[in-house]
Amino acid sequence: MDPYKRVHYVNRISSEISAIGQTFEAFGGLVLNLALNVPVNTQGINPRGFPVAGVVDGVSPDGFYAAEYSALEKYFSPPMVKAQSDVRHALSKAPHAREIYLLAGANKAPQISQSFETSLLGWPEMAGRALKVLGASEIAAVIIDHALDNEEAVLRLSHYLPSLARLSEEEAAQACHCTPPQTYLSLAPPGDPTHLANGFASRSVEKRMTSVVINKMDLKRFSALIGQSRSPMTELFTREIGWFANEDETVLGVLLIDVFDKDFTAILLGRDAVGRYRCFDQKVSMQTPQQAQGWLVDAITAVTLSGQTVFEQADETGEVMDLFTPTKAEEKLHPYFRLLSSQPSHTAARGIIREMMPHYVDIDGNFIEQFQTTGFDARVWELYLNAYLVEEGLFFDRAHYAPDFIVQKYGHTVAIEATIVGRKGQISELDFDKIPEMTPEQIKEKTRDEMPIRFGSPLFSKLQKKYWELEHVAGKPLVIAIADFHENQSMLWTSTALINYLYGVHHDHHYDESGKLIITPQKIDKHILGSKEIPSGFFFQDGAENISAIIFSASGTISKFNRMGKQAGFGDDHVMLFRMGTYHDHDHNASMPKMFAYEVNENCGETWAEGMNMFHNPNALHPVPEGLFPSIAHHYFEDDQIVSHLPEFHVYSSMTTIANVVSDEEWERRKQGRSD
Repeated sequence: MDPYKRVHYVNRISSEISAIGQTFEAFGGLVLNLALNVPVNTQGINPRGFPVAGVVDGVSPDGFYAAEYSALEKYFSPPMVKAQSDVRHALSKAPHAREIYLLAGANKAPQISQSFETSLLGWPEMAGRALKVLGASEIAAVIIDHALDNEEAVLRLSHYLPSLARLSEEEAAQACHCTPPQTYLSLAPPGDPTHLANGFASRSVEKRMTSVVINKMDLKRFSALIGQSRSPMTELFTREIGWFANEDETVLGVLLIDVFDKDFTAILLGRDAVGRYRCFDQKVSMQTPQQAQGWLVDAITAVTLSGQTVFEQADETGEVMDLFTPTKAEEKLHPYFRLLSSQPSHTAARGIIREMMPHYVDIDGNFIEQFQTTGFDARVWELYLNAYLVEEGLFFDRAHYAPDFIVQKYGHTVAIEATIVGRKGQISELDFDKIPEMTPEQIKEKTRDEMPIRFGSPLFSKLQKKYWELEHVAGKPLVIAIADFHENQSMLWTSTALINYLYGVHHDHHYDESGKLIITPQKIDKHILGSKEIPSGFFFQDGAENISAIIFSASGTISKFNRMGKQAGFGDDHVMLFRMGTYHDHDHNASMPKMFAYEVNENCGETWAEGMNMFHNPNALHPVPEGLFPSIAHHYFEDDQIVSHLPEFHVYSSMTTIANVVSDEEWERRKQGRSD
C-alpha cells in the first residue's frame, strides 16, 4: 500500500476508535482475534456488550494470553494509573499469562507510554512476560495492515468503525477487473450493440458511429473537482468505490455501495449554471458493482454524445467568483497574486483554487479585492482552512458575518475565526527571494520574546471581539486559527514561540546517563521586546476561557495549493515540484524530527490536514471534541507538560522547489533572447 494512503487510512480509523465508548471491550477482543490472531476469549462483557467488573477482560483458553481494554479518555496521562491497575489485575486473574495486551481507545503518548512500559517490565512479577500497549493509532495500524483485505474482519469491525468498509472497498476497487484504468467505448448503430470490457452492451445513439473515452479517475482529482457537492451526510449510509469521467470532464460518475443494504448506486454529475459539479441523474438499488458500472458507462456515453455540458438546477444564485482576473491597477496588485495568477509555475494552484470558488461564500463581499491586493496572505489562509474543513467532512453554516466559519457534525457546532501574523509594510517582487539567514541561536532568541509578542497581538485583538457573546456562538466552542506570514518562510520556525506563549512554559531537554530523553518544563512569566511587554500564557489571561483552542499550521501557503493541485492532476507537465521537510519521529527518545523529500506527482497522498495543529485550552468553558477534527494533531496541557496526540505522519514544516523543464531547443531560444 502507498505509504501516504496508509497514513490517511490509519488517521481515519484511529479517530473512530477513539469514539467507540462503552462497547470498546467487545471491539478490543475482535481486534486481537481477527487482526492479530491472538486467541483470547472476551469475558469482561455482558450479553449486551457492556463491561463486567471483577474478571480479566480477555484470556486465551490456555491462559498464556491476557488482555485488558479501556475507553478511558486519559488512559495515557501520567502516571497511567488505570494501566498499572489493568496489568496488576491481569497478573492476578491470569497468573500463567506470557503476553499481556493493553488496548485503549485514547491516543498513545509515546514518551509517557514508553516510560510506563519500561517501569512495569522491571516489576519482579513481570519477569519472563511481554507487555504490549496499543492506543488508537496503533490499533488502527494493525487493522489497516492485517485486516483490510479480510472480509470477515471488515464485516465485524465495521459495526464499530463506519469508515472501514469504505476503505476496504476502495482498496478492492483498485484491483477490480471491472474497472480498467481506461475503457474505450465504440458505439455502433442501432441493432448492432458493441459489448464493453465489463460485459455490458452500450446504448446505441441515433445511428451515430463515434467513440467516447471514459477514464477511471483518481479519488484526489474527483474530490478536487466536486468540492462541497459531496455532502458529509452520505458517509453515514454509503461508501464510494469508483470514480469516472468522460475525456473533457464535462460529466463525472461515481459508484457507491449502501453500507446497510449492500446494494449499489451510480450517480452522474455535471456543472450547474455557476460551475459546481452536482448530481443530475442517478440509479439506485442495483445488485452488483458490474451492473452499476454498466449503467454509469452507458449514461456518461449518452450524455457526452448529446453535447450537453451545463446542467442547470434552477436554484443557482449569483455568479462564481473570478479570482484571477485583476480588478485593480497593476501597481496595486499584490506581488504574490501576480505570480499566482500569471506564471506557469503556479498553474496547478490556479487550477485547484478555481474549482473551489463556485462553492465559496463571500460573506464580507470583498474577498476578490483583498485576495488580489493587501489581504492576499489572510485570504489564502482562509481558503486553506476552508479546504481542510471540507476534507474533514464538516457541515458549513455561512449565514453569519462572523466568525469566519461555523461548522457542525455529530450534533456539535464549532465557531472558527481566522487571523494571521502579517507583514509590516508592503512587499515587492524584489522581496520574493529574500529569505533571512539566521543561526539556531538567532532563531532561539527570536522565539523567546519577539515572536510571542507578534502572535500575541492578533490573538489579543480577536479576544477583544468577544465573539462568544454572539447569539449563534454563545455556549459553543470558539477556535482561533492563526498563521504566521510576517516574513518569507517564517512559518518554518515560529511554531515553538506560539506554543510557549499559549501555555506560558518552554521545555528544556537533556539525556540522562542511560541515554533517556528528559524533558523539563520551565515557566514563562512575560515577554519583553524593547519597550513592549506582555504577559505569557494566553490561555490563562482574563477572558481567554472563552477561547476553546488555537489552530496553527505552517502549511497554509500557495505552495500547499500548488502541491495539492499537482497531485490532483492540475498544472503543466513541464513544471516539476519537489518537496522536502521535517516530520515527527515517534521514537520516545528522539529530540529531533525526521527528514523527508519527494517529487510531487499524482501518486502522492498529501492531505489538507497534514501539518495542522489544534492547541486545546486547559481552562476552556466549552472544550472542542477531538473527534470533530480527527485528521490533525491535538495538543493538551496536563501537569505542566504538553501531551500530544499526533497522526502517524505529522509534518512540522516543508519547502517546495519548482523546476520548469524545457527542451534543448527552447533553452537555446531563451538564451538567445537574453543575449539580444
